Amino acid sequence: MLPPRGWNSYDSFSWIVDENAYLQNAQIMTEKLLPHGYQYAVIDFLWYRKYVDGAYTDSYGFDNIDEWGRPFPDLQRFPSSRVDRGFSQIAMDTKEHQSKFHISVTNTDDTCLDASAGRRQTASEIRLPMFSACRWHAKQMWELNANGNLVSSYSRLCATVESRDEGGTSGGRAWIATGSEGEIYLAFFNLDSMSRKMTVQISDLGKVLGRNLLEKNPCSYTEVWSGKNFGPVKEEISAVVHSHGSMVFEIIC
Repeated sequence: MLPPRGWNSYDSFSWIVDENAYLQNAQIMTEKLLPHGYQYAVIDFLWYRKYVDGAYTDSYGFDNIDEWGRPFPDLQRFPSSRVDRGFSQIAMDTKEHQSKFHISVTNTDDTCLDASAGRRQTASEIRLPMFSACRWHAKQMWELNANGNLVSSYSRLCATVESRDEGGTSGGRAWIATGSEGEIYLAFFNLDSMSRKMTVQISDLGKVLGRNLLEKNPCSYTEVWSGKNFGPVKEEISAVVHSHGSMVFEIIC
């Protein structure tokens, strides 16, 4: 099982990528990385925002919205969109590069007050005594708990990386997540320009997940991309990750 691979504009340009920069990177990805499975060229994050003075990631009033409340591309950054207020030309150009064109979109514009996007809320739509229709303990990036605290649901998806280089700077990252059938996923990311041995203690994983992983049943782990089975887990999971590389392990207990 391989994850989708490609180039994402946000990683290099934040939200200010333009048509020329996108197509150049799509072409480079095709020439250099397509043989290795990198095929998706993504325009991500605020492609509909005008790149003018005062506009930034959290600003309001700078978005291109048509009469039906639909966003359309910034015509200065994406001049080919002037024809149809869309990405049809860029999509065709991307296809010529033998890559697949993607953009970041949302299905609907939801508001906490159930107001309709693009118009003012009427008095009849306000439902007293609670204005907010946000669900308690919703499984999303930010959760509103019953005690009124706003907490990040990703705060537990972290694990420590033990660096063997005493006194050196850490260029490693480790992420964990759980699957629908109880499996655990551990990912190593090496941000350094040289190979790095990365280690995670099983006891640290247990602290993050809130349970003792080795208390009842033995656990085994497999590197997902290569399919290599490392057998039973002991006290730690350790691997050498190549420069700017990554590894993903599936842990079954």
